[in-house]
Amino acid sequence: MGHLSIAGSKMSKSLKNFQTIKDALKTGYTARGMRVVFLMGQWNDGVEISPDMRTQAEGWETTVNVSSQQVFSMHGY
Repeated sequence: MGHLSIAGSKMSKSLKNFQTIKDALKTGYTARGMRVVFLMGQWNDGVEISPDMRTQAEGWETTVNVSSQQVFSMHGY
């Protein structure tokens, strides 16, 4: 996995653009949403954390939640 990037710059403490997962979860990301963001990156490439990436992750998470609810309701859960 490559580096995480924010606004085109590698995330690092020395650049002072570092954010912990705990901090990211406080900004509205869900744990699943964060996992999705990381999974959206390719194995040989980095991940650019951006509003667009967050929107894509939220859309995926919504789709999975709706699909799960449909499956559970079909099986009486």
